[in-house]
Amino acid sequence: MLAVRLLVPLATVGAMAFEINEHKITSLMAAVYTPMKGPGSLELDLDRIMPYAKFLKSKNITNVMPAGSNGESLSLTVPERKALAEAWGKAGQATGLKIYMHVGSESLPESMDLTAHASKTPGIYGAVCMSPVYFKPTLETLHDFLAHTASAAPDFPFWFYHFPDDTGVLAGQVNKLLGMIEESGRIPNFMGIKYTDYNPAWWRALWTSPCASR
Repeated sequence: MLAVRLLVPLATVGAMAFEINEHKITSLMAAVYTPMKGPGSLELDLDRIMPYAKFLKSKNITNVMPAGSNGESLSLTVPERKALAEAWGKAGQATGLKIYMHVGSESLPESMDLTAHASKTPGIYGAVCMSPVYFKPTLETLHDFLAHTASAAPDFPFWFYHFPDDTGVLAGQVNKLLGMIEESGRIPNFMGIKYTDYNPAWWRALWTSPCASR
């Protein structure tokens, strides 16, 4: 798994400045599983979150992303994802872990709702958003989807979750998305990409993009 940060200038959001350097992720992140209550159960086992967090802390993990590909993601309902965020937020505060919630959805209003909820949940440090995957967006539509989602919490750090092998979206084109985000200026809280890709040629193209930085 590879992470890239987009170089975006200091942006003013309302009366406050969004300082990117204050929100950089510079250490290991774990994409965690979502515990369920026993084999075949459809109910979240939120009581397992605290011991899970303590285990991760003991392994020197400092950042956690729940509800991603490993964590049931789109299989969870919105109320379940909010409950999961609140449980991880409490566990993060108790253990010193930084929690970054996946907020992507097939529904734009749901993604916006999850982003706003994450931003108001103590212990959550940012939002990570995957593309819709059934009605696959064009480059322009994905940009607009992300811009609207991020606008639900404009002073909250926001990352795009890029996983084209699973989503089938933007294979080999993420550098174009970065350029569009930089040019439009519509996502001032954009921090970069959670980059998961298996094609080294696309990775090289991303690094040679004028809007990317090492």
